[in-house]
Amino acid sequence: MVESLHAMIIDWNAVSAIGTAFAAAFAAYSSWLSRSQVKAAKEAAEISSDAIQIQVFNDIFKDIQQQGKHIECSAGLSPEEQAFQDRMFFNTVNYLAFLIEDKVLRKPAFIDYYRDAFIHWDKLFEIRVPLDDRNDPRKYPELKRMIAGLKNPIPSFPLLNE
Repeated sequence: MVESLHAMIIDWNAVSAIGTAFAAAFAAYSSWLSRSQVKAAKEAAEISSDAIQIQVFNDIFKDIQQQGKHIECSAGLSPEEQAFQDRMFFNTVNYLAFLIEDKVLRKPAFIDYYRDAFIHWDKLFEIRVPLDDRNDPRKYPELKRMIAGLKNPIPSFPLLNE
């Protein structure tokens, strides 16, 4: 009878070890599940951020195109009206340059894709904006910085990075 009692005694160390193993496995699974959920949330936020950036960029670019059409058709306007349209146009271009320069719009592809447009706007800037305003560092600073960066890009040293 004593032997059967000893056979029935539960080894609590073994039970504790099995329970700990199950708890560790569950914790690892929960951690993996959390990590995959966080990764999915980051990817969704990134996609949403990209969509917002594209929408902002498109809205501003449409404004610039619309104002550019007004500049082309400004032959019958008074000099004051032409100057006002020019200021509105270049302020909008300056705002776009600000968003790109300050990394509000973070995609470098925006600059690369619209490089020719910025170069064209610089030519208009040289023609339409009075010399005093072009030389004034307080007027259109982001546009001037953007154009300077496009005309004189930062040198690349790929051999040093390899």
